[in-house]
Amino acid sequence: MVSGVGGQQPIMFTGLASGIDTAGIIQKLLDARKGPLKAAQDQQAASERRAAALRDVKTRLTNLYNQIKNFIDAGYLQGKKATVTPGGTSPSVAVSAGSGAATGTFTVTVQQMATATRVSSPTALGAAINPTALLKDANLATPVTAGTFTVNGVTISVDPTVDTLDAVMQRIQTNVSGITVSLVSDPDGRPNRLQLSHPGGVTLGAGSDTSNFLSAMKLLASPAGTTRTSTGNLGVVRAGEPLSTTMPTLAASGTFKINGVSISYDASRDSLSAVLSRINASAAGVTASYDAATDKVTIVAKKTGSTAITFEDVSGNFLNAIGVLTAPQTLGQNAQIQVDAGNGPVTYYSTSNTVTDAVPGVTITLLRQSATADTVTVAQDVDGAVGRMKDLVTQFNSTLDFINQQMKFNTDNPLLSNGPLAGDAGLMRIASTLRTMITARIDGVSGGKTTLADLGVSFGAVGSAVGTTNTLTLNEAKFRAALEADPAGVANVLAAFQASATLQPGGTGSVASISGTPTAVRKPGTYTVTTADNGNGTAKVTVTFKPADGGPSVDTVVDQVAPGSTLTSLIPGLTVTLKPTIQAGTDTITVTTPVRGIAAKFEQYLEPLVRADGLMDRRLDEADQETKRIKENIDRINERLDRERQLLQEKFARMETAIAQLQAQRSSLTALALLGLGAQ
Repeated sequence: MVSGVGGQQPIMFTGLASGIDTAGIIQKLLDARKGPLKAAQDQQAASERRAAALRDVKTRLTNLYNQIKNFIDAGYLQGKKATVTPGGTSPSVAVSAGSGAATGTFTVTVQQMATATRVSSPTALGAAINPTALLKDANLATPVTAGTFTVNGVTISVDPTVDTLDAVMQRIQTNVSGITVSLVSDPDGRPNRLQLSHPGGVTLGAGSDTSNFLSAMKLLASPAGTTRTSTGNLGVVRAGEPLSTTMPTLAASGTFKINGVSISYDASRDSLSAVLSRINASAAGVTASYDAATDKVTIVAKKTGSTAITFEDVSGNFLNAIGVLTAPQTLGQNAQIQVDAGNGPVTYYSTSNTVTDAVPGVTITLLRQSATADTVTVAQDVDGAVGRMKDLVTQFNSTLDFINQQMKFNTDNPLLSNGPLAGDAGLMRIASTLRTMITARIDGVSGGKTTLADLGVSFGAVGSAVGTTNTLTLNEAKFRAALEADPAGVANVLAAFQASATLQPGGTGSVASISGTPTAVRKPGTYTVTTADNGNGTAKVTVTFKPADGGPSVDTVVDQVAPGSTLTSLIPGLTVTLKPTIQAGTDTITVTTPVRGIAAKFEQYLEPLVRADGLMDRRLDEADQETKRIKENIDRINERLDRERQLLQEKFARMETAIAQLQAQRSSLTALALLGLGAQ
């Protein structure tokens, strides 16, 4: 036997003396002992399948919980839809309706749209172009490149390192017959735009051009005709370069405020574009932009309405340099609409183009001003409610089907394996409870609709054939009819809920009485009210709610409470009256939920199952621990087999050594015998 190196399995050359395959014998002996290992490995695989199935079950239950929680809101099935019939060629409003909106029709006329306050630099920020300076030194928005360009079919050359604008203008004037080239005034009255005129028309550019002169002069986008003029100022502030080079009158650094929000700049590092971006990213509530055509900055309020924008140069002079500090502001205007619900037109005003207070439950978004009225119709959103109920039925069936599949026993075909959770009593109870709850009557309500079957949701009609009632179904026609006839009654089957509170007698604390209905909890439990005497004529009151389902407790503390106080915020929905004298001790308030719709029932049942550290998490922890224990057992079995292998290898190695020694002795004896015979 050759020993292994680095912890590897040793290499064995077996049977060298005996001729016996000792390695094969050892392996067969070990294989005979691997029964427990195979059983443990099978247990591990089954445990991992159970854990995976439990995780999937929790996911399905969580999805069902989240789906059914939507129905806690009675408005979830009482949604409304609004349609707009335009009075003109297109709608002037867009409308949405909440569940609280009344059905009916009204008209809306948009008399005025809301606009935002804005202010712009009163004059251009950059200097007008200097026609006698080299083009490379001119403060153009786009630097001119050397090459050629074409005017009326004539090729003109330009080199910004040696040419001035005057020189290029003269070159065009000289080489293009009949053309007139001049600098004309920008909106501020400065000669800052290039103009070319020709009685036969001005044609600019050719595919063979190699210079960007025409686009740098802002001529290419100008309207075709006998006169072509730059579409913007030529001399401008270069928005992408450091402020220190483009706005020499600007202080080296500083801070300014817009609507009270501070913004800083450093002229040696920041460009105009960088500072404007900083403004836009701030909480100042404005949008700042630079217009290269006019060479001006415009600042517009993000919110519409007539509120002015406030400016302040705290240090430095940035706002003054761009001209907005003292420039007149164009104040925004408020929206104005006229609504007629049948009792005559009523005018409403809004600082926004989204109006929410004209018609209760209806949001009106203004699109454009119009002299003609749009007609708005609000109706029950039956299609939406049907879709929501279908989603619930689908999720319920998906959850129950999956659970049943995981618990399935394949007794009909022994070749098929059982579900990973077959025989799981806990899941059987969950599946049975879900099925019972979905068909149960709502608690605390009598008369009218009290079950989902009344709405058309059931496992099938009474007397249905065996095997046909395993799937929850929605009778859409029945559901639509119920919803159209009594939408509130339909919603109540799912959303009904009311809690009740009772002060237990025998308390030792300071609570004298309670009244009202608790609104902050949706499950049974107890409020423990502990009163501590502060020693200064006041009390510290601590309230702890402990859910009956074992969920986490919630504490509320109110300090410096006077004796005889009436507390309305201590327990939401309840008025707690204290005794006229402080009495340290504890009082107990019991909370029950006598009125529960289907959603509340599912909420109270599912939440303890799927919450963090809930039942499903505890089941998963148990499954993980089981897998861990099995894995540890497998490791122990493997270690024992490794030790047995080593012992067997050592025993067979000693046997081989002994055989080899015997063979050597026999060889020696044979040799001696042969020598003796030879001597005779």
